[in-house]
Amino acid sequence: MKNYFMAYIKNPYFYLSIILMIIFPFLNVLHNLETALHATFNIRSFDFYLSPYTMWIGNENGDGYGTFLYILLPILVAIPTVSVYFDYRKSGFHYFSRYKLSNQGYALLFFRASLLIGFFISFVILMMDFLSLFLIWPDFKFHDYLALDNAGRGIYTFMFPSLFYYHPFLATCVNIFLVSLYASLFATLAALFSVYISSRFICLLLPFLIQTMLGFLSAILDLSVAWTPAQFLNMSISASRPSPLLVFFAPFLLIAIFYFLYRKKILGDG
Repeated sequence: MKNYFMAYIKNPYFYLSIILMIIFPFLNVLHNLETALHATFNIRSFDFYLSPYTMWIGNENGDGYGTFLYILLPILVAIPTVSVYFDYRKSGFHYFSRYKLSNQGYALLFFRASLLIGFFISFVILMMDFLSLFLIWPDFKFHDYLALDNAGRGIYTFMFPSLFYYHPFLATCVNIFLVSLYASLFATLAALFSVYISSRFICLLLPFLIQTMLGFLSAILDLSVAWTPAQFLNMSISASRPSPLLVFFAPFLLIAIFYFLYRKKILGDG
């Protein structure tokens, strides 16, 4: 297991994924620095909406970087998963691993690696962006509703509004966990496509296209509910979200289905 994860870490596509994903948080931090340079920190005139909890990339603060990151998330987490699988299959290590570990052991190992890598990359990068903003903005809690409404934004537009109102740090961490969970979902979906489709490019692109098509269907049908992760994972949006139970448990159910189909294919080919 350790050697298999080391193969991911040694793969250049792993670092390509990290570099591409970190661009947007980096731009978000620069945007915050520029905003802070032009902000007055006079207690009488300071906009209390400006804080790490509202200005990190996962909150809709107007810079647009979070939107781009969530739209491209399926591709960004699929890059190392798809690349490692196809490189192993091309070099013959794929077949050696299946012989050494047994088909069932290899299926579990590769799928677990894809799941953890997708989660790990997203979680670390988003936490870095969030925590870095504490070096820029004061740590204001929202005991006063006007701190949010001052920016034309009511508390009920936020994900987990009660938790965010009283414990914004915990609410943000929960949101980062949720985003990382969906990143794992996309990574495992790419792993599933890799065993059924022989084209690396198609396997890399399909999770992104599925999310994009869901977004188009939502727009065409004029739905008031955000149905794509790129929309409902943002902490503050104007559209309604699916129920919290659905948002939280749908990834676990889908990952289980992906694993069942993946394992069936691996064992069937054995």
